[in-house]
Amino acid sequence: MEYTIHGLPVDITVRRNARRFIARRRADRIILTVPAGACEADIDEALRRLAPKLKDVCSREKRLLFSDGQVIEQPGIRIEVHVSNEARGGIGLRGTTASAELLIDPQLDLADISVQRIVSQMMLRVARNRARSIIIPMAAATAESLALRPAAWHIGSGVRTLGTCSARGEITLSAALMFVPEHLRRFVICHELAHLTEHNHSPRFHALCNKYCQGHERALQAELRAYPFPLLR
Repeated sequence: MEYTIHGLPVDITVRRNARRFIARRRADRIILTVPAGACEADIDEALRRLAPKLKDVCSREKRLLFSDGQVIEQPGIRIEVHVSNEARGGIGLRGTTASAELLIDPQLDLADISVQRIVSQMMLRVARNRARSIIIPMAAATAESLALRPAAWHIGSGVRTLGTCSARGEITLSAALMFVPEHLRRFVICHELAHLTEHNHSPRFHALCNKYCQGHERALQAELRAYPFPLLR
């Protein structure tokens, strides 16, 4: 069944460990997290209940993520955005190493979701090329300092999920971490390292993660959640 709320399509995500319905806007849609076992009637009731809270979020005007002359920079990566006729009717990328330029045709609307999505994908391409030499060494050094040994490190391209730890002890870190400060990169790394011991988000997990973060887990988690990522998520 297809759902909409205030004119936006709703994507349903079922989570086994979810205890309640959670709705968030992601670009041009609403993501509704649903507890396992919920039926259509439960979803209908949740959307009805959440509709008033989502009204302002759904009616929000398009956000301008990119602008001419913008510089997106964090340790190990620098991307300049230029509105230029060199883009030849589209969006071009020049350079894929530590410094790159994104060239955007002047006729394109930078507030358009489809344009932002393409620009974000190109930025992630640059970030992925850098992440193997920046993120993985940081992660390996952090693990060593905690006397931990993951089975393997991988770089992924997820923008909503910044890290995962498999049952085999393999940790995947998103290339999107290239767009956050180093202390937030390290927080995500510590979060996944804690999953090597605790494979859920129980109080024991948070206690361990907090220990790895030197007592700052909650503050770092809040900072990451509020962080203005310079790409579409």
